[in-house]
Amino acid sequence: MQPFETPRESIWVGAFGQALLSLPSYQPGENRLYGELLEIFLKAGADPSLRVQAGSSAGGKVEFEFDGFPSKIWVSTRAAGKTTWEYIMEKGEGVGVTLYELVDFWRLENAETLKKLSSLPKGSFWN
Repeated sequence: MQPFETPRESIWVGAFGQALLSLPSYQPGENRLYGELLEIFLKAGADPSLRVQAGSSAGGKVEFEFDGFPSKIWVSTRAAGKTTWEYIMEKGEGVGVTLYELVDFWRLENAETLKKLSSLPKGSFWN
């Protein structure tokens, strides 16, 4: 795996990772907040093709791994992120999902906007 190319890339992976930990939420305000946050990053040109895989489960924690990045996130099984982890694992170990797939699963209010933005190529966010 390669290191992050820019600090912005690291921030994008962190924001996407935080959404993985927090969604789906039973609090509508939280879903709205993360939907808007992801939209801001994508409109700024963040890489919409970022894929995430669900890794191992051990010691009451689950793992998320980003394809092509050195980031791994461990989450307590009590966290909302466990629901997302289970969804990704249903796809098959090592398969992973894209943001495009996750916005429907998370039932975000701005899912259609996010899906349109996530079908665009990488933008100026990386420059």
